[in-house]
Amino acid sequence: MRTSPYDPHRPILLPFPDGWFGVAFSSELKPGQVLRRRLAGEDVVLYRTRGGRLRGIEPYCPHLGAHLGVGGRVENEDLVCPFHGFAFDPSGACVRTGYGTAPPARARLVQRHIHEASGMIWVWRHAEGAPPSWNFPEGPGEEHSTYPCSSFHLLRTYPQEMLENIVDLGHFGPLHGYSGVRIGDVPPVFDGDTFRAHFIAERAFPLLGVLTVDLRFRVYGLGCVHFAVEIPRVGVRMLVVAGFTPRNPGETEMRMAAYYQKPGLKVVSSPRVRAALQSVVESTSRVLLPQVFRWFEREIRQDQPIFETKTYLERARPAQGDGPIMPYRRWASQFYTPPLRSAAAEGPFRHRLDADEA
Repeated sequence: MRTSPYDPHRPILLPFPDGWFGVAFSSELKPGQVLRRRLAGEDVVLYRTRGGRLRGIEPYCPHLGAHLGVGGRVENEDLVCPFHGFAFDPSGACVRTGYGTAPPARARLVQRHIHEASGMIWVWRHAEGAPPSWNFPEGPGEEHSTYPCSSFHLLRTYPQEMLENIVDLGHFGPLHGYSGVRIGDVPPVFDGDTFRAHFIAERAFPLLGVLTVDLRFRVYGLGCVHFAVEIPRVGVRMLVVAGFTPRNPGETEMRMAAYYQKPGLKVVSSPRVRAALQSVVESTSRVLLPQVFRWFEREIRQDQPIFETKTYLERARPAQGDGPIMPYRRWASQFYTPPLRSAAAEGPFRHRLDADEA
């Protein structure tokens, strides 16, 4: 049995999944900069040209194999290798060498499929190199604040395990202190590459007492989740975008960005009044959003020791009140090559949770 290089006594429980994975916040990569990131046990190099074009590539120079993420630099629209000064244009073609000779025609960078949304940079990963099989969702719109809160967490666990937390209704009370956890107006639906769910619960907050929390999730593969949070009594409405990225075996990066949802102001006819109200909302979001965001971060810290010491049981023993854990696992199995279960290969997975599975 293989063991994780980060804990020699803990076996590697799950393979790397396929899909879109966030490897950086957009703010980390300015024009003219180069980033080296880790995805599924391999390096990925990201860079922006001086004109702002974003590129993601395999890390090694096709000339003699230098790592382009270690000393590589951007010159205008080209990426330049630190070893011999070979330059590559945004298409990946070698356009010049470092010593004035003709660039080799076959020297091309291997480009990765990338997408930028929700303040993050996402890279497509597939075990057999297949192209993206679904489109990446767009992020916050005009109804959300432009000011996001963001955080980064590195955990010794797996994307599938972290996302399973969403449907593990049984742990919200004992671990996080929620009460009355229940499915909302729409039962969880697992449909193709996505699943969506709506949960409602009560939770005690300092100085505010017990408040109702409304959570609506939409999950895209095993790498991304959008969830809308509403706490009606105090007027909190926000969108959180979270990315779960397998870095190395048994190691996952979690990035979150939260946006305050503005109240609908279309009923306000005066542009001047509407602009003033928008300004107030933006100012309020800068104060309120970080407070609510820290609540999410506390819950991640509560989960972390569980994630980093638990094992993955293929033959789990579910109990009433768990939530739709087993339908979730069947849905998640399709994102591995080969699938974790043969049933995942039968076609696009669709499952609407029945009442007796809740």
